[in-house]
Amino acid sequence: MSKQKQSKVKIKGFKLIFYILAISFLIFLFTYIKFLASPSKSSILYPLEMIMYDARMRMLPKTKASKNIVVAAIDEKSLKKFGRWPWNRSIIAKFIETSMEKGAKGIVFDVVFADKISNSENNKKLINVLKKYKTKIIMGSFFKTSYHYSWETKNQQLKYDDFTQISSKTRLFFKPLEQQAVSKFPLNYSMNSIILPEPEILKNSSNIAFFSQRSDFDGIIRRYPLIQGISSKNKSKWFILPSLALEATSIFTDKIPIIKYSTIGIDEISVGKYKIPTDSSGMVWINFFGDENKFNSISIADIEKIDLKNKIIFVGSTALGAAYDVRSTPITGNMPGVFVHATMFSNILSHRFLLQNIFTFLIPLFFILLPFFFLKKMYLKFALWQTFLATLFYLILFNFLAYFFIKQGILVYSFTPSLYIVFMTIFISAGKYFFVDKERSQLKTAFSRYLDKRLLNKITEDISQLKLYGEEKEIVVLFSDIVGFTTLSESMEPAELVKAINRLFTPATNAVLENNGFLDKYMGDAMMALFGVPINIENKEKKSCDAALKIIERMDIIREEFKKEGKKDVKMGVGINAGKAVIGNMGSEHRFDFSAIGDTVNTSSRLEGLTRKYGVRIIASKTIVTKAKDEFVFRKLDIVKVKGKTKGVEIFELCGKHSNISSQILQRNKEYENALEFFINNQLSKVIELYNNTQFKDDFAFKFLYERAKEMLKEKINYT
Repeated sequence: MSKQKQSKVKIKGFKLIFYILAISFLIFLFTYIKFLASPSKSSILYPLEMIMYDARMRMLPKTKASKNIVVAAIDEKSLKKFGRWPWNRSIIAKFIETSMEKGAKGIVFDVVFADKISNSENNKKLINVLKKYKTKIIMGSFFKTSYHYSWETKNQQLKYDDFTQISSKTRLFFKPLEQQAVSKFPLNYSMNSIILPEPEILKNSSNIAFFSQRSDFDGIIRRYPLIQGISSKNKSKWFILPSLALEATSIFTDKIPIIKYSTIGIDEISVGKYKIPTDSSGMVWINFFGDENKFNSISIADIEKIDLKNKIIFVGSTALGAAYDVRSTPITGNMPGVFVHATMFSNILSHRFLLQNIFTFLIPLFFILLPFFFLKKMYLKFALWQTFLATLFYLILFNFLAYFFIKQGILVYSFTPSLYIVFMTIFISAGKYFFVDKERSQLKTAFSRYLDKRLLNKITEDISQLKLYGEEKEIVVLFSDIVGFTTLSESMEPAELVKAINRLFTPATNAVLENNGFLDKYMGDAMMALFGVPINIENKEKKSCDAALKIIERMDIIREEFKKEGKKDVKMGVGINAGKAVIGNMGSEHRFDFSAIGDTVNTSSRLEGLTRKYGVRIIASKTIVTKAKDEFVFRKLDIVKVKGKTKGVEIFELCGKHSNISSQILQRNKEYENALEFFINNQLSKVIELYNNTQFKDDFAFKFLYERAKEMLKEKINYT
């Protein structure tokens, strides 16, 4: 190939690659924007992105949580001192009293006192303490079911009277941002089952918050719900419950949380000077400090030994024997749940959030667009190893950049863009291989689609065979044609029609080649194949029958696809005939085609044409039946006069293999062939009688025979 021609091939290949990559980029862009709008709703991209997210979170430097937080643990030491959980309510009352006397700003319970106790005196002590410190104590509750989008009735449901009682225990201010949102429930989902403190404690508590958490698809806690809605079935009754972290912020600032919302959901949550960035459902990413060692934590047994002035105390279990609440996080697989709430509270106080902003979109976009400026150089100049090495370096650089941004509190998703860059590299390398380095291989591949590989090998072994010659051989000819092609072509544009034809002929061609056939030619909507040339094969009649059945089977699959796509229905008729034919390279010295000619070929074409008349899919000649009837089931259809022949030709329908033919088909064949015998012997009344008594009236061939008999009988009577 000349250098000029090689250059044209390279440029043509580059243009093709560029256009495909450009289209794939637009698809990626659409998918990525949709993903950014709601990451957790993507069942494919979100899990992949979280792999990289977790890795970066573990790489972040570990820092101390806010000094304003103390975690009072229900641990092994306190259990040893106070006994098994749940404790006497007087112990809880004393803990609250001691903590508040030591200057605590507030106490948050990551436990729920749901059980009634028999000792009313001890319960009364706790109630008196709750009355004394009022809004400084937050009592915990949790939702019995996971969040959902539809109303469920399988769990406990709140009565309408409970809405007023519980909503009075929350301090939230709702600010609709548009008129349409005034009467709307702020969230797009709600709960219907909640475990609350027992009635006496609930009645005398000032603040109720929930400590339920939502894990991701893999059970890992990455985001935190600041609020949760509870509503009736028709959402005519509802209220919003704050989380422990949000209510703790309210106590710390002595400000009421303000929830701004619109018709699409939550827009912003703020508590005094603290503005918390959330998504439309009130969820916020948790920026972990590390494990529980990064918090000021102490056993409840030692609460008197620590300075609690202006501290918010989170009370939760860290012991196996006390309602152990363990959570998996990107940092550790066994973090007690109370530390998750404390982490979120510390995030709020230090304004240490993980945000999705304009950089979340622009950085990956720039990362993907930059290689487009170097595509041509990579395609023409870079060796394959250089391309892969450059890609590896680029991916490392980008992921380092993503780590830098998450360190600054900005989420940059890197897995999906990295995946696209890998795809781009593979595609460029493949294009370079095919268009630049392997022109000859490409040509050979292209020609192999037209020639059977055995014929191709035979010709390449002995080039002298590429001469005009001819010989008479016993062969099998398979002729197939698309029934309904005219209707199909009238309903399609030319380009679409060509694609449809290719879809129809591809499986048909494969069926021929799989059975050692030779694809002779395509003739518009028809296909001709030969068996037994250029290399002799055993059982060529059976091979042709097997190919014909596979053609019909695969054709039916394409028909179903066409039906779903709204295309016109088409069928394929197949004719099979065996006999002698002249085969060879036919044409001129400069251009020729390996093919076959003769009566056997013509008869095969005529048999295919008869499939429409008799309403069957495959018609075979008697020569085929004689050689293949031990493996395949045939039904004798008729004796017909074929154009070009003086004698009648027996035609048969190929029904299938003996191994999987139904008894119903066998019964139909028997009844039809009996009727045909009467028809041939001019016993027309018998034909009509058999048809009237058969259960196979829907069989096209049987009905056709009946109509012919009825018409002939009518003419006979009229003539008489």
